[in-house]
Amino acid sequence: MEPSTPLRNNRIIRYPKALVVGLVGATLLMAGCGSSSSKPGQSVSPTVSDTPSPNPTAQAQQQVLSSYQKMWTATEKVYASGSYQGVNLNLYLQDKALENVKLTEAYLQQNGIVIPGQPKLAPTVTAINLGAQPPTATIKDCVDSTNFVGVYKVTNKPVQTADNNRRHVNTFTAQKYGDQWYFTNSVIDRTGTC
Repeated sequence: MEPSTPLRNNRIIRYPKALVVGLVGATLLMAGCGSSSSKPGQSVSPTVSDTPSPNPTAQAQQQVLSSYQKMWTATEKVYASGSYQGVNLNLYLQDKALENVKLTEAYLQQNGIVIPGQPKLAPTVTAINLGAQPPTATIKDCVDSTNFVGVYKVTNKPVQTADNNRRHVNTFTAQKYGDQWYFTNSVIDRTGTC
């Protein structure tokens, strides 16, 4: 077979057979990198990711739990120092829940008590309603205050309590405003242990 002979400026240019075969082979290889299921003239659809889309309820539960941990961290600081200085409880608490913390802190200050340490927390989101206006959530927690005991500031002696049970179920309700969950109520069940 004779070499290929395209015309250029009315002149015939001859290419060696090996060059033509190599270019055709390279073109076929490059075409093979495309989708084998596509046909000429048919558009190729983008591949759908196997990654599931985020579950809004699961995301909201994580947000509520994150806010809950931050709320406890702020509350612990107030109780341990005996002061609100440098702590903005309004970032996490509203309504009755905020009032409960403020009343507890007022009692502690009046009696010269601080509560150092941290409770052990085991929160669970037991209800969430993203369709409510505003969205709501409920957390139940077995709060273990074994290492979160009030002491007198002056003597550092533990405060005696009528209830030696250090594990109680606490129920917190929250509402979401904008991107933030706020705890609006908290109830301690002192009738049992967990």
